[in-house]
Amino acid sequence: MAVRKIVLPPGGTTGWHYHPGRLLVVVDQGVLTHTYADLNAETITAGNCLVEPRGAEHVHIGTNLEDTPLVMHAVYFQPDAQSPLAVQVPGPETPEEAAAQQ
Repeated sequence: MAVRKIVLPPGGTTGWHYHPGRLLVVVDQGVLTHTYADLNAETITAGNCLVEPRGAEHVHIGTNLEDTPLVMHAVYFQPDAQSPLAVQVPGPETPEEAAAQQ
């Protein structure tokens, strides 16, 4: 298990990624916009939490769309001590990008 404080400035993101182990995120300040690979998004406000499932099939990005810093506390439940906390991956193709290629 690992615990981290994460601060995203206004406009900041976590980058597209997934976690090898489950993750509990508590938003301490600000609003987290959590977007999934299918581009559906949810917002988590201060005082609320989110449980992220493990595995490459659960790619997502966290974004701070507000004008103030986003402060989160994350608890990582790692499969083993050598596992990375997150694995960065390319983001999904947006509908606009898919249409432009046709």
